[in-house]
Amino acid sequence: MQQYSCKKGCCVLGQNVQFTTEKRCDYLSLLNGFEKDYSQVGNELECLAMALQAGRGACVVEESCVFGTAQECLARKGNFYENKLCSNPSLNTKCKKQSSINCVEQKDEIYWFDSCGNMENIYSSDKDASWNNGGVLSKEESCNVNSGNIESEICGNCNYLLGSKCAKSTLKKVKDGNFICEDLTCDASEETGGVKRENGESWCVYDSFIGEGKDTVGSRHWKRVCVDGKVQVEPCADYRGELCVQSDIDVGDGEEISAAACVINRGLECVNYNQNKDTMEKNCKENSQCQLTEVDVDEGFKFKV
Repeated sequence: MQQYSCKKGCCVLGQNVQFTTEKRCDYLSLLNGFEKDYSQVGNELECLAMALQAGRGACVVEESCVFGTAQECLARKGNFYENKLCSNPSLNTKCKKQSSINCVEQKDEIYWFDSCGNMENIYSSDKDASWNNGGVLSKEESCNVNSGNIESEICGNCNYLLGSKCAKSTLKKVKDGNFICEDLTCDASEETGGVKRENGESWCVYDSFIGEGKDTVGSRHWKRVCVDGKVQVEPCADYRGELCVQSDIDVGDGEEISAAACVINRGLECVNYNQNKDTMEKNCKENSQCQLTEVDVDEGFKFKV
């Protein structure tokens, strides 16, 4: 009887991976028609990296061709040609290169597709460079890799981390189809406080004046986030159970973005610190939500901050 460990490892399932147990990998491989490909790794990030490293290429079965991984090709009982596109002339397939373009699920970029429906390389209006003589071209080797290529007509190398991703478009679009590297920033509006916000940037919004004990009774704190070009509103806990706090983050080149979070209101702790004079000042200074104030009784109960 085969002995299994409860420790998780990396189960490769074609173009996908799962960080799971070996026994679970047996089941998933059987369910999806793959030979089991399981290895021990340190964590889930290492497992995800394996998916990026998996070789891909053309799988030729008789006269048909499907682009994918060697494992998928083995399940189809085909001949695998790593780093070759199905439209590569040396394979003598019926697939014609660069027949259309489209987005690909879970990927940022715009891709060429051959006449058989297989994904090819990242879109570029320079078709020869993009086709790469029928060979696989990595993202790093594709057009304008250090840019998000936002609304570019000639390059589909979109990059989510740089503020863009593939999207259908009938207005601004690349030269060979109705797709574009969509701008994911949020334009300046009343919702954004009148300034342009980067994708993922968050900021605080308040119903009224805050601080100095002047908050309006019943008012609430809110967090807003720019997500894929749209502003999402996240309320902090009602009855002032949470407060919204905001800070600025330096992203280089003299630019800053804001980051906000709803945090637990610790105001009651500040009041309780007054019960112990020996620790009151120390505790108050360590709690950013507290304010240490002196009261001058001789001057008619005047407060000194």
